[in-house]
This record gives sequence, C-alpha cells and structure tokens, in this order.
Amino acid sequence: MNSSSARTNLLLSLLIVAVLIGLYWPVMQAVYGAADDFPTFFPVDDHIPQIYRADGRPVLEMLLGLVDGWVQHLADLRLLRGISVVGIGLLCVTLFHATRRLFPLREYRLAVCIAVGALPTLVVFAAWATVWSYSWGAMLAVVAGMISWRGCRLCVISRGKAVLCWLGASLLLVLIFWTYQPLVSWFWLAGLIAVLDDRFLRNRFYRRECAWFVAVGVAQMGVCFVALKAFILLSGVEAKSRVQLLSDPIAKVLALGRTTVTMVLDQWQVVDVDRKVFMLSVAALTALVILSGFVVAWRSCAKQRRSTVGIRLLWLAAIAVCLALSHVHGLAVDVNVKNYRTIGALSVGTTILLAWALNRIVTACCYPTQHRIVLRILAGWFLLVSLGMGQANLVHYWTSPYPQGYAYLVEQLQAKLTPATQRIHLIRQTVDDGIVAQRAIHAFGRPLTEPEWVMPGIVIAALRDVPGDWPLDRIELTESLDPAEAPTGNNVVVIDMRELKSLRN
Repeated sequence: MNSSSARTNLLLSLLIVAVLIGLYWPVMQAVYGAADDFPTFFPVDDHIPQIYRADGRPVLEMLLGLVDGWVQHLADLRLLRGISVVGIGLLCVTLFHATRRLFPLREYRLAVCIAVGALPTLVVFAAWATVWSYSWGAMLAVVAGMISWRGCRLCVISRGKAVLCWLGASLLLVLIFWTYQPLVSWFWLAGLIAVLDDRFLRNRFYRRECAWFVAVGVAQMGVCFVALKAFILLSGVEAKSRVQLLSDPIAKVLALGRTTVTMVLDQWQVVDVDRKVFMLSVAALTALVILSGFVVAWRSCAKQRRSTVGIRLLWLAAIAVCLALSHVHGLAVDVNVKNYRTIGALSVGTTILLAWALNRIVTACCYPTQHRIVLRILAGWFLLVSLGMGQANLVHYWTSPYPQGYAYLVEQLQAKLTPATQRIHLIRQTVDDGIVAQRAIHAFGRPLTEPEWVMPGIVIAALRDVPGDWPLDRIELTESLDPAEAPTGNNVVVIDMRELKSLRN
C-alpha cells in the first residue's frame, strides 16, 4: 500500500468514527439510565458483582468496577456511553479494512460499514451505559478473527508463526468470553468475509485456508467454553442457566425461526410485535435480495465455468456454516432469542450479505461504465436509510422517553420530599405504561420502571440530583405494581410512575 492510499484509508477511517459520533451524539448529552444501569452504578449491596460472576463474566465485573468509583450522578453515565460510541466507530473501521477485497469501491464499502454502525444492536451498545465495553469486545473479536485468518494464511509458510497467531487470538477470545459470551460470535465475521471472496471458487489453496480457519475457530470456541467452566469451578459460584449448554434444541430452532430470523432480516427496522405483517414484509424483501445475489453468483460461475457444481455447493455450505457460527452462542446455550445484544454478529453478517448480494446483482445487470455509478447510488441509499432509521430508533426509544421519565421522578421527589419523610414508595409501570406506545422487542420501548430491579437504584440516583441532604439510612425505599399496595401517611412519599403514560405524543 502506497503512502497516498494509506492516507486516504486513514481519512476514511476518521470519517467513519466522526459520522457515528454524530449519529450517537444524543446519548452523550442526555441524562438518563436504563434497566441494569441503576442496580449496577447505584447499588445498595454487592449482589451485582456476584451476578456477573455467576454469569461467568469476571472481566465485565472488573471493567465495571474500574468505572464505578467516579459515577456519582446519573449524568456521569454520558461518558461511558461516549466510550462505547468510540468503540462502535473502531468496530466499523475494522470491518472497513476487513472488507477491502469484498467491496473494492471505497465509497460503497464506506457506506456499508457506516450502515453497520446504525443497526439496532449497535444502538443498544451506544445507548446503554452498563454495556459500554461490548462494542470494544465486538471489535476485538473481529480483530481476533483477522489474526486467526492471518495464521491460516501463514500455515504453509511458517507453522510456528501460525501457531503464535492462533494462540494470541485464543487468549483474546477468552478475555472477550469472560466479558460477555455472545461477543465471541463476532469472530466469525472474518470467516464469512473470507468465504464470500471469489478466490474460494477458483483457488484450492484458498479453500484449504478457509477450512483451517473453521477448524481452528471451532477449537478456539471450545477453549473459551473450557475457560468459562474453569472460572465457575474455581470461583465457587453457582452457574446460571445462560452459561449452560442447550437443553431443548427443538424449541430453540422454532424460536429462532419465529423471532431471530425476522430480527436480523429487518436490518435497521426495530421489530415491533404489533406490526407483524410489516416486519415480515421487510424481512422477506431482504431475504429475496440476498437470495437473488446467490442466484446471480451461481449463474455467473456456471456461465464462466470457473468452478464445478461441487465446488459451488461447498462454497454455499461454507457461507452457511460461517453465518450460523456468527450466532454460535445463541445456538449452543439457553439464552433469550429476543435479544439484540446476542444477535449482533448475525445481524452484521446479514448486512454484509445484503451488500454483497446487491454488488453481485449490479455487476451482472449493468455495463462496466454504469457499475460504479449504480454502486454509488446504492451507497447513498445505505447511508440515508441506516442513519435515518438509526437516529429515529435512538431518539424514539432511548434519548426521548428515558430522560423524560427520570426528570419526572426528580421533579416529584423535589416537590414532595420533606424533612419528615421516612419512606419513598414507587408505583412501577407495567409494560403498557411507557411513554413509548410500541411494544418493541428487547430493550426498545421498555418502560423506565417496569423492570423490578431498577429499585432502589433509580431512587438513589434521583435523590443525589435533588437539592438537600437525604440520608438513605433513615429513608425506606419500596415499590409495587399495584397502587392498592402503596402506603399512606404524612411521612410517606408516593410517586406513581404510571403517570408517564400521559407524556405520549
């Protein structure tokens, strides 16, 4: 690579980070918390670290412990969300360099990688302070995949260097696995990018390298699982179900078919359970484009006679394996399938497949002089759709309702607290009492106080933002879903969070 090309790539990498910082700027300005943020950063005991240990996440426990000391107010979480946004930018930069052979046209590759940064999974990573390290873990998992791929390419030349690459990648994957297990699935994006390359169809040595990558990658996943079990055994904690191997594979396959497939194919559209027809239509359109790309690629290979039918079938199988392994944790373990955090790698892999399919269709249908023009138009489409929908999802589901809800709580406390107050009781929201009316999947649109574990952390955070000294040792904090269970008395403050429903537009 010459100095001019290197300088251009550096500028484009900075542009990717800058665009994504602009997209996620609201999370670095708004004052709010969500779900796990409150018990994690405003705890009343040490049960949260114990939960992370039971989940087999000692590195996550350590990382949260490092930042816990300087989180005094809810506004301090803005910095953690900013760190996550930078991680998302670097993740997309890593993919930008990893896909340079797959998408040679820089403008198209730039648009695709920025579009990846606006997917719902990355919105969750940016908007939720507790998971601030996940974007960095995903980025490092992709890097680990690239290191392993480098080892596979060096295998014939120098077995020693190859082993060093594999060992280094394995160590990195274990640390990532101890942070959040589904993040290791991002490793397989490097394999998906490799097998989509045309060299797979025409070069048997390249196919051998891909086979090495899959074999080494599966072994590395095994090393991660052994490391997880070793930590749980040595730490003496009782393992939770989410770190146990799958107990009902049939139910998991059915759940994946009903929910996960739609979530990943809907791309930037957050799945709304009340709009099933629209959600399924978007998913069907995406699937149709991807299928069309494969049909075009198959016919192109047959026409040019560059590979046999057997090689092409092997190619399809390799793509299917790498795509499936990009959801390896979700396939192998009892985890919630309706979770954007666990399907992140699969979502990104589907976006890469969509971009690849469109590229193949344009190549087959357009003259060489039109090819670059059409790809630039598609690049603009990727940017408009992804950034527009990413911004809408961010504001609608996160940076608008949660700050409003928290501000309401602070205002109510400020108005009702007196020196005689001995008890604060919150009437929590149900799933139908949120500011956002839509019942979207996972964290999107979940009412602020619907999760029972937000108490008492949310009130502790709010009391720190209320002027005056409100010692927690003399104020009892309670909650209920039923208003009839709310206590009465002159020394009791009752706040009905269901009133937030009135703030709906």
